[in-house]
Amino acid sequence: MAIDQENGTYTLKNNHAELALSELLYGTRINIHVLAVFLFREYSFETAETSILVVTNSFAADFGYLEEAGGKGIHEYTKECKQLYDLEIPEFLKSNWSIPNE
Repeated sequence: MAIDQENGTYTLKNNHAELALSELLYGTRINIHVLAVFLFREYSFETAETSILVVTNSFAADFGYLEEAGGKGIHEYTKECKQLYDLEIPEFLKSNWSIPNE
């Protein structure tokens, strides 16, 4: 990572996801859905959809892991996201676990 102290910005290395996977995660990808739920545990989401993907896609968008694919507002996870995170939805998150807003 290169840090520009004058502007308060940083730039990641071109292969930052590969380096993070090998050096920080020791080759084991983190489940993106579990991480998203943990990080956003204090947030609420107003949506008609009750899927874990609402939380996961919010996480991915906030951390720059979504990119437009094929136009028409369709997004997919970036290459770096797929390198770092296990994208399989765990069984316990597949059911309707959301709480309705009343």
